[in-house]
Amino acid sequence: MLTPNGDGANDVLAINYTLFRLPGPVPVALNIYDLRGIRVRSLDVGMQGAGPQTVHWDGRDADGELLVPGLYLVEVALKSEFKTFRHQQPLGLAY
Repeated sequence: MLTPNGDGANDVLAINYTLFRLPGPVPVALNIYDLRGIRVRSLDVGMQGAGPQTVHWDGRDADGELLVPGLYLVEVALKSEFKTFRHQQPLGLAY
């Protein structure tokens, strides 16, 4: 649960994931979608190799505005040589 209300508790979300079986670094993006399927934020995290990874998100959209409370989907997308892999998880945002 992300609560970006400025109180110092859960104001930034650490999104942790592990990449497996990669031949080398691949381009990775972290996307945030609302429940209508509209992408509200995309974080280009650059090239990442196999192993544990962490990306931080502050609850803001692409324009830097704080998103409204609700449910969102966090997607980790990576492009390999042959296809794009995507994994989504739900995320709650509250004030």
